[in-house]
Amino acid sequence: MALSRFEGCPNEILSGIFMALPDFQALRTLALTGPVFYHVLIRDSPRIVGSVVANEVPVELLPEAVAVLRTSLRDQTDCLTLRKFLGQYLTSRQSSLEREWTIRDGASIHKIHDICTVFAGKFASEALSNCHLANDWFEEKPERPASERELLRIVRSFYRFELYLNLFSSNSLLHRANAKESHFVYLRYAEERRQYWRQYAPWENEQLACIHDWLCRSIAVPYHEMLMHDIGWAKTTRLTHLNLMYRHHEPEREHILAQGLGFLKQLFDATSYGEWRKILSFREEIPGLPSVMRQISGESPSTLTGFYDDNDNGPEKSWGLAHCNNRNCCPCYFYAEKDYDLRARGYCFWDRERIETWGVSTESGIRDIVRERDVFTDEIEHYLSVREATQTWGIRKEIWDQGGRGWWSKDDESKIEWPSKKPEKSPK
Repeated sequence: MALSRFEGCPNEILSGIFMALPDFQALRTLALTGPVFYHVLIRDSPRIVGSVVANEVPVELLPEAVAVLRTSLRDQTDCLTLRKFLGQYLTSRQSSLEREWTIRDGASIHKIHDICTVFAGKFASEALSNCHLANDWFEEKPERPASERELLRIVRSFYRFELYLNLFSSNSLLHRANAKESHFVYLRYAEERRQYWRQYAPWENEQLACIHDWLCRSIAVPYHEMLMHDIGWAKTTRLTHLNLMYRHHEPEREHILAQGLGFLKQLFDATSYGEWRKILSFREEIPGLPSVMRQISGESPSTLTGFYDDNDNGPEKSWGLAHCNNRNCCPCYFYAEKDYDLRARGYCFWDRERIETWGVSTESGIRDIVRERDVFTDEIEHYLSVREATQTWGIRKEIWDQGGRGWWSKDDESKIEWPSKKPEKSPK
């Protein structure tokens, strides 16, 4: 078969074609078009993959993308190296591409960047659709989509969520290494977590709190379906009491979030109980993001300078308005319970222009973006249903002990999966 004109080009030109591609998906497609392209990629993969990563990930997000890759389980080597990299990142936040890039690296960054971008779009759409002011004109005028700068802040916060899990979840190298050491060493690990948060301005930590709240709401449907109907969950759950699901974060829900954004993407794409059951499982308890953030949310911030370069002070202004513009007497600098509804509107992500367009200039003004009627009243209905479901845990545990598995309801036991010989009488 005759070679195409491209395949007959010198390798340097073919490498240049690869390096001009917009993302890793295009790279993969080109590499599979023929053996010549494939071999060029293999021979020059460090240079090609590094260039494509720089093309795909905006320069403002490149440090976070590299940090997530460098702290991932696959990339972790030892605690000393990991701490050294973390120190460099928190000190200088350099977007260095100095690395022996592999094809696997490119695939990993493409995957996490795609997930962060998709989630950011959904978050922005939901948050802005819930923003309302008392003014009649605002009710009739649809809110304009998020700006490029606003979306960058949101995507970056999703990266930060994944970075936190890589560093401090129970699966992380730092956690596993310190858990085996003395109590003194483990206290150092706890202090490392505190210092990590203190590198960021309060409004930047509040941005991450917005993301965490949104993820909690986003898993509500599969979470409640499993909690209310799955026989296995009734057997293994460690809940001792139930509060409003969006106000208080149970260990089981934190376990789900701790599996990372890739895992959550699978869960969000699933649409049925059967799919959710295959995906969900409980792991060891982890230092949940809410519990850690709340431990330090009342401490005086070590910095009121943003960790990220942002030439728009809209987030800082919104945070300041929500906290009475008096930062020295605020009892809770981020993740405050009273600010849940504001976080649901992404109040600390928006540009100053948007805030000024709303006419917001006081604390009462910033809180006017929340309707008097809470838009998350459906969560209360979930809570009431779950409270009723807990009364059936004893019945479901009995079914488990007799070998039954799967989905159960007090009005429908036909979906229970029994072993070859079903008990003569089902538990009542």
